[in-house]
Order: sequence, then C-alpha cells, then structure tokens
Amino acid sequence: MRWTSFIAARALVIAVCAPCLAACATGPGPVEPCPSTTVAASAGTDASESTKAPIDISVVERVGDKWEVTYRFAKPVMGIGFERGQHRFRYEHWNIAADDGATPVEWTEVEGREAIVASAPMHALTIRLVTDTSEKPSDYLVHAAFADGSRLFYTGHFAARPLVCKGTAPCEAKQVALADTLAPGDIEWHFATEAGRGIQILDRREPAKLDWSPTSGEHGDGTYVYFGNIESIQTPFGQMVVDPGLPKWMRESANTNIPKLLAWFAEATQTELTFKPVLFVSAPPDEEPGRYSKGGSLPGLIQLAAWGRGWKAETPETREAWVRFVAHELFHLWNGEMFDRRDNRADAWMSEGSSDYFSFAAARALGVIDDERQHRLLVQAANQCLLSVGSTPLAQARGRGNPEYSCGAMLWAFVDGIAREKKLDAGDVIGGVFARAASSDRRYGTSDVISELRRIGGEAKSIDTIERIVNQGLVSAADEVVRAQLAKAGIASERVAPSQASLDGARFSSLVGRELAVCDCDGRISFTGSDRGLDFDDVPECTLLKGVRVTALGKYALPADGANAFDALVTRDDKVPLELKVEGRRDPLRLSCRSAYRRLPFTKLLK
Repeated sequence: MRWTSFIAARALVIAVCAPCLAACATGPGPVEPCPSTTVAASAGTDASESTKAPIDISVVERVGDKWEVTYRFAKPVMGIGFERGQHRFRYEHWNIAADDGATPVEWTEVEGREAIVASAPMHALTIRLVTDTSEKPSDYLVHAAFADGSRLFYTGHFAARPLVCKGTAPCEAKQVALADTLAPGDIEWHFATEAGRGIQILDRREPAKLDWSPTSGEHGDGTYVYFGNIESIQTPFGQMVVDPGLPKWMRESANTNIPKLLAWFAEATQTELTFKPVLFVSAPPDEEPGRYSKGGSLPGLIQLAAWGRGWKAETPETREAWVRFVAHELFHLWNGEMFDRRDNRADAWMSEGSSDYFSFAAARALGVIDDERQHRLLVQAANQCLLSVGSTPLAQARGRGNPEYSCGAMLWAFVDGIAREKKLDAGDVIGGVFARAASSDRRYGTSDVISELRRIGGEAKSIDTIERIVNQGLVSAADEVVRAQLAKAGIASERVAPSQASLDGARFSSLVGRELAVCDCDGRISFTGSDRGLDFDDVPECTLLKGVRVTALGKYALPADGANAFDALVTRDDKVPLELKVEGRRDPLRLSCRSAYRRLPFTKLLK
C-alpha cells in the first residue's frame, strides 16, 4: 500500500447513517424495494462451493451525499469479510441488509477482519452510507471531496471475499471462515449517478453509468472512481482532474511543476514511466486554520487532497510544502506502481524513504529550495529517525514517528554518499535497482539496494552500516555514525545536545514520557501529557509507573523544562536510578529500568 499523510490530517466529515430498509441499487432515483433474486439456496447447501463465487457490485451515488453499494452473489454465501481490515470504521457508519431484509445479518470479525455474517446463505447484500472523508490512518480515504461537489469513491474499502462455513451451511458466526481471495476477473462493478453527472475510472469517462471489470492487481488494492463534471485536462504525461477550489497559485504550480517533476524523476533514475497516469487533485471547502494534505498512489493514478486556510497564501513555506507533497506522491509511480517492494513491512523504508528523499532532491532541482534547506531536511530526518526507531531494526519498526519515512530518507542520503565516491548518485543506484526489477518480477527489496551498492564498488563499511540499521537497528554512538555517513553525502552537521538539535516541533516532555514507559513498562507506552505533568495509566506491564502523575525528572519540571529533562535522560548513568517527582508523594520515586531495557543509542543529535 502506498499512502502518505503530510502534517496531521483530521476528519472532515463523520459519516453517520440513519437506519434504513434494504433497497435495490440498480440506478439513480427514488429508492425502490429489490425484487426477489432468482437464485435459490437449497437446504443444506455446502457453502464451500462458493469459495470462488463471482460477485457483482453495484455502486449508486444518491442525492445528498448518500451511497448504496449492493453485492449480488452468483452462489449464496454466509457473508463477506473485507480485504482491508486494519481499521474498524465500517460497523459504526454502514447500515446493512441482506435479501431485502429477509435474511438477518450482523457485524462481526473473522480472522482479524471486519465482516458481515448472515443467519443463512444470502444472495444479495446492500450497504448504505453517507460520504465519508474522515481520516483512515495509513490508508486511503473512503471518499475525497471536491469544492464543486464532485466526489472520489475508493473501491478498495468495499473489496471483500465470501465467508464459508467450516462444515455444512447454514452455520453460526463463529463457524465461518474466509474463502480464498478473489481474482480480478471474479468481480464486476457497476457505477451509477444522476443524469448529467459523469463517472470516470482511470482515463475512461461515461455519463451517468459505467461498468468496470478489473483485469489485474490485487483485489484489495482497488481504485478511485470519480463522480462529477470537472473537465479532465489532457497532457503529454497523462490526465489531470484539478479541483477549481484549489487556490490559484497551487493550480498554476501543479500545471507547471508536475510535468517537470515527472521528467526529472525519469532522468534521475534513468527509468521512463511505462504508462500515463491520471491525477485527481481535490480541495474540499475548509476554513479551519492550518494546512493539511493527504495523498495516495494506486495502479495508474495519483490522488492528492489539500485543505485548510494555511494553503491560501503563497509563501516560500507553502510553496515548498506543496511541491514536496506532490513530488513525494509522484515518485510512488516509480517505486510503488511500475515497481513494488517485495516485503510491504521490511522494505517500507525503500519506498516511503525514497519518495521523501527524491522529493527533497526534486524541490532543489526545480529551484523551490536551496542546498542548505535540502540538507536541513535530511538532518531533521536523521534526528527523527534516531528518536523514533531507537535500537529496533528498521525492518520491524512501525508506529511512533513513522520511521520508514525519516529513516528511509536518511538511508537514501547514505546511499548517495556511497555512490558519490564512485562519481554516481542515489538516482543511479535506484535506477539500477529498477532495471534489475524490470528484468525479473518487477519487485525490489533491501537486498537489491545492497547488491547494487556492491556492484558499483561502494565502500563495504558504509554498506554494512545500512544493512545493520535495517536488519539489527541502531547501535551505541549512533549519532556519530549518522553524522559521518551524512558527511559523505556532502551534508555537514555537528553533534549537539538534543534540545539544540534541528527538530521540528519536538515535544521533549512527551519524549521523556515515552522513554520512561519503555524503561518501566515492558514497551507498553500508555500515558497522557498535560500542562500538569505526565499521567501514566494503570496498566499491568508497568512496575512503578502505574496510575501516577510524574511532574519532574530530577530537578527538571515537566512539561515546562522537558528539553533539559530529555538531555539529562539520554546522558544519565545507567547504574543510578532515575529520580521522579510524583504528585501526591513527598519523597521522589526512584526508578531502575527493567533488565531487558535498551537505552536510546545516542547521547546527542545533529544540527
């Protein structure tokens, strides 16, 4: 999955469906009851016969931002399990009914996925919802809104596979299992909206109705379907559907810089795109302060959304943020669509990190930022990497700080430094990786980067450093190692106390709380920061920090003096217990870390 959220995105609309009856979703207009299906289920039907049952899915956009999605099954099934299961948002907002309400259905979870299970084999299932543009962390939006009322609909959140009984049908919810993943040819989609409104999938647009049968890709990947009438702009590199609500300077920047970015990426990597993408750029109406953006790449397309008052005025800061955001997503056309990582988890640093690294480089090439700013961005990425991944292998690290982005950008700077010694650069290296992928299975992984660096004769010690960070994690004195590797890429920095480092918005008090939790709570990080201190939850993993409020570390008050507290924390003597001031206690709490605790592998950061 390629998805990126820049700056903390927030929910725009919370979808809340009112209770409703099952209805036929065959076209726009008033809701009418569905006729009974002609497919009958005999008593004792073995639902295992439906393992590969093709599904026909109708999606109807109704007036008032309402949607109806109806699944019809060639063979009756006991339910469906959704392919994209990392979020549990469906059951709260989607109304469901099967067979015109004749077959009771309920929400459940099957093999870790949100699922809908029926009381008996069902022939059709209707889902009703309203437009949902709320954030789905590390995933695509269900809908993206345009200022003129156009909408994007993401099919991936509706991709599902049948549920089958482990024995004979019908069966209870606890006796069902997921059938095999469906092949692209097992699904037929039918989209409909009101007369006079267009529907577009990739480069194909039709009025009011459009039928589509996927021919490739994984079932859960899905695509965005556009509902609206914004004119599609034809360009030499593909199509663009740009929201007229986007500020004028951003539209002009997109029209000018997107062709330049695509050309620069192709030249930098010596790799031409083999397809012409479609770009959907939306700017939903929003008067909230701040600047928000969210984007994603899918086969053959890029989706970009930007909102908030912070985008209205063109300044050096907004200009840089916009170009970097667009560039990051465009580079996913190479590292996520034309080629893809072998291991979605272990190799995430390669795709997200390279998109960040090359977005910085492209912004510099286009004159949006200068060398100093590019170097500062990479130093900031290195600091964020040190803080977020610690001693955890990057291949396993997830969650706090999004280490695949920061550490990935840092490691691509390391790659550039190694390549420079051979009068090459990071673009030559990733171009070699892409060339190897093109001649095999079109996939790449960490081992391919290591192999390419060795092929060009890169320094063994530096290559080993990259491999060790990915597979084993940062080691002691990591700040010294990182500074030295950045220097090889022409990026000068000095080691300073963390409070003096190049950090954007670092909340040192929270960093202190996180490290205290790692020290005492076996990795369970469960606390809340406030202007009164750090409130640790009463969780069983903690030994001493159970339901307490920590107001100071040594002589440093929290959160007021969090920067100095963090400096003291990373330079402390491990043999001496930490002294914490706890609200309601006269004497300090003396905290010794558990035996398995691994302290942060640095004493300084970079500036």
